[in-house]
Amino acid sequence: MRNSVVQTIVDKAKTDESIVLLTGDLGSNCLEIFENAYPKRYFNCGIAEQNMLSMASGLAMEGKKVFIYSIGNFNTLRVLEQIRNDVSYMNLDVNIISVGAGMEYGQLGFSHYATEDIACMRTMPNFTVMNPATKYEAVECAKKMLATKTPCYLALNKKGVEVEDTKISGNPRLIKDGKGIAIFSSGAILKEALEVSSIFEKSGINMAVYSMPIVKPLDSKNILNILSKYDYVFTLEEQTVIGGLGSALAEILAPVKGKKPPLHMFGLNDEYISTVGNRDYLRKEYKIDAKSIASKIKKIF
Repeated sequence: MRNSVVQTIVDKAKTDESIVLLTGDLGSNCLEIFENAYPKRYFNCGIAEQNMLSMASGLAMEGKKVFIYSIGNFNTLRVLEQIRNDVSYMNLDVNIISVGAGMEYGQLGFSHYATEDIACMRTMPNFTVMNPATKYEAVECAKKMLATKTPCYLALNKKGVEVEDTKISGNPRLIKDGKGIAIFSSGAILKEALEVSSIFEKSGINMAVYSMPIVKPLDSKNILNILSKYDYVFTLEEQTVIGGLGSALAEILAPVKGKKPPLHMFGLNDEYISTVGNRDYLRKEYKIDAKSIASKIKKIF
């Protein structure tokens, strides 16, 4: 998934000499393809992410199309002031790629979790915020970054969710059709959303599953048209429930007058995650695995 994103950037860099890539001492077995092809446009800034963001801003002001690569929490929480003042406020062509979305780096402990980044980046004006689930979505997000001149944020996993990805366009993307009930997810937790749907399918309930690779901006009219088809709407994310995908849909639904589907948000509660373990273990521990979500939905019914 991440290799496909880097390859997409490398291919474009053949004809666009303005493209440069910065890393915070990361990217072994991933970024070498860019470094080897364009050594004068590749900069390892070391473990100095705040300086890296300011350097990226300076390069963008000189007409460069800048890509930054680091782990999610280092690319956002550590450098939020630089993102706000140097990139967002100046509306620069800086594209932040954060690997290890959600709890992918669960074995490294809380310091390496990227579970608040989507919420933080959604508050930054001018930013496009993306959290793809599949390889196809990731490549499409990379193309979007390459095509735009405004700041972009991409939360990325090493590997994507394996689904029959038939290049369905749009945002949200209908991954599995259903009636009456729909679950919307963003990022790699699409795997759990599909399993939830399978659990209900055994009981004769056909639940629709949507993937939302783009969290900001959203086409409110299109989303309202989709939401209006269902009696129940659920969101699922490997992020804090405050400020993420669920909040984004709630903001769209809130001003709507008259009948609208009830919205229930599933994600990480308003608390710190102190447990260490792999992603599957952590999802079970914090009740955002398929079995736990299915149980919560049954109680709502």
